[in-house]
Amino acid sequence: LDTIGCRLNQAEIETMARQFRAAGHEIVATANEADLAVINTCTVTAAAASDSRGKVRQAARRGADEIAVTGCWATLEP
Repeated sequence: LDTIGCRLNQAEIETMARQFRAAGHEIVATANEADLAVINTCTVTAAAASDSRGKVRQAARRGADEIAVTGCWATLEP
């Protein structure tokens, strides 16, 4: 689980973490350990949008089996 941006995004990713744990999933430290990488993105600034794209590419390079993109960028670029 990774997030970029505002406090709302931070709260959303914390909620997702609780929901994943409640469903019996383990939150791991790195993408190469993950079956699913969740990236909560932001596009409020150009820097945040660039960081969001970078986090998605990084998760792919590190070997996450699947990547779920949520947040602003996912809404703007489905």
